[in-house]
Amino acid sequence: MHYENVNILGSYSLRDGGNISIFMGKNLALGTEVNTYIHELFHMHLTNSSNLGLLLLLFEKEYNLASNADDMSHCEKIKELSEIIFNRTIYVQEVYANSQELLWIENNLGPDIAEEAFNLKNKDYKDYCNKMRIITSNKKLKIERKKYLIDRICLYALGIPISSEKFISALKSKQKLHHYFSEDLHPKKRLDIALEKYSRNEDLKEENTILINYLLSELRELEIIKYFDKELPELNEVIQWSMKNGILDESEVRNWIELNQKKMDEKVKLFDFYNLKVERVQEVPDGFGFGVFVIKNCLNIHNKDNFYFISHSLIKSNSTYVSNEAPYGIIENSDIKVIGISSYEYDLKKMKPSYLKECKVPIVVLIDNFNHAKEIIKRIFNKGELFIGDLYGQNVNNFSTVLFFRERTDPKTIFVFPTLKKLSIRIIEELEISQELVFSNDKYFKRILSAFGDEVDMLEFSQWIFGFIMQSSCNFTEIDDPATKLSFDLTKTMINNIFEIKEPGHYRRWASLPTKKTLAQPYYSLMEFKNGKNTGGFYGSDNVIIFFTNKIDALNYKAKVLRINKSIQQFHVVGIDKHFWNTSKKVLSKIRICVYINNALDLARLVTVNYLDSKINS
Repeated sequence: MHYENVNILGSYSLRDGGNISIFMGKNLALGTEVNTYIHELFHMHLTNSSNLGLLLLLFEKEYNLASNADDMSHCEKIKELSEIIFNRTIYVQEVYANSQELLWIENNLGPDIAEEAFNLKNKDYKDYCNKMRIITSNKKLKIERKKYLIDRICLYALGIPISSEKFISALKSKQKLHHYFSEDLHPKKRLDIALEKYSRNEDLKEENTILINYLLSELRELEIIKYFDKELPELNEVIQWSMKNGILDESEVRNWIELNQKKMDEKVKLFDFYNLKVERVQEVPDGFGFGVFVIKNCLNIHNKDNFYFISHSLIKSNSTYVSNEAPYGIIENSDIKVIGISSYEYDLKKMKPSYLKECKVPIVVLIDNFNHAKEIIKRIFNKGELFIGDLYGQNVNNFSTVLFFRERTDPKTIFVFPTLKKLSIRIIEELEISQELVFSNDKYFKRILSAFGDEVDMLEFSQWIFGFIMQSSCNFTEIDDPATKLSFDLTKTMINNIFEIKEPGHYRRWASLPTKKTLAQPYYSLMEFKNGKNTGGFYGSDNVIIFFTNKIDALNYKAKVLRINKSIQQFHVVGIDKHFWNTSKKVLSKIRICVYINNALDLARLVTVNYLDSKINS
């Protein structure tokens, strides 16, 4: 999608069954997030519901399977056929997406906003819109009817009979396929034919049933399909019905959109490693700045033992991704404070990076895939203790947001997921984790970033990660900078407390406080909770706190005290684990601790920190 004097704002790719990339920084700066989102969704819709789109998705799946099998000659064959077909769908795709985008804007935001959106488009994109003026400018038609007619016309244009003998025969060579599309069967020509039919009030329906089993059988016979042997996973029941019965009617199109909206949203990426435009520099600089992304699986790597280092800097006042390859050791002696990796290079089963050694600095796992993010959050929540934060509350009408999350006992691994606001809400609701969620204007958000020690480093981290995600300078003094806009509440939270005097390690200790899910290793204690969060206060008296060797004793003690002291009600039994103990034992060494040894007699004995340390870390 293009606007006048502006680079591409978004794109639709057939990769992995179809993906939408929306370039977060550019769209936020221009206020075009919704336009771009709608535009690319229409590209996806037309691909998923058209004959040629179906074939392209099939070829994409076959290409991936062949690539996994290292059958590069077959990959090249599929790529050549796909490119010929794809290039012939582009014109129809752009007519469809641009026309439907403006109708959506008119319907939801008003005709004046739609006119503004049209005027922002460059000449080519205005021409795409004008192609459907016979429909879009007809004031007698309701918007829903206009949308339906454009659907019908563009589906007709891409409704090549892909299971016909003539088309299958054309797939035998590039030359035959070029010839097949040379006349009336070219989608652009079929679009003109469909518009002529519409102007004469003729029916667009044609006998064009896709015989999917026959098509697959013939493609296997020609060895165009060698690896694909399953039903297309992208096809739902409605599309399968349409393949048997022809083109979708108006009600079925509406049902299809409703049924597939969630699935299409899951394919939207606000950051996409695959589409990262990187400028390779001659040599890796001595200093990477605050942090650097380290990628192992990269096509640009010449030496397989090296890593690909990507950082972000200003070149001639332009925000640019710069990179080069080098041995991993180059960063071990650098002054960087964080290393970034892709979630594709994070081992979810082992919950650690796939390729990096033990790191002295925090690792940020940047996620660009909805299902990756949801699975990691689910795993942490089910098997550990989840800290998760959203930039803005669910009542804030933002188009986009960024989720930050981590496991309580692993402060040096932070997951970051830029996404649609509606997808962040879906994750929270579907995983039922609203109790764990905090927002960036809440002090508890800092627990997620506690590995950075203090607000100054947290601010530097925020500037670095938002600048990288949004390809922006993220200069906090520039109000119009898109990254500054998005991170406003988070930045404000940090600055509000930046001059408060705190002991070194304050945030690390605070973030290590046990939750109600913390397992004892091996002790329990009573700690104060307010609004579901541990305040850090122990129940005790005379500068003495009590550890219990089992949960039953701790609960019984609380019940006994409750009869005479109602204030103990806000104290809950929590496990004292290695993470909390090792993070906080220097502070705890200043307090007397006794271990409860006999519930019946209320006996406890004072112990040393060394004694407890030997028990906890044994």
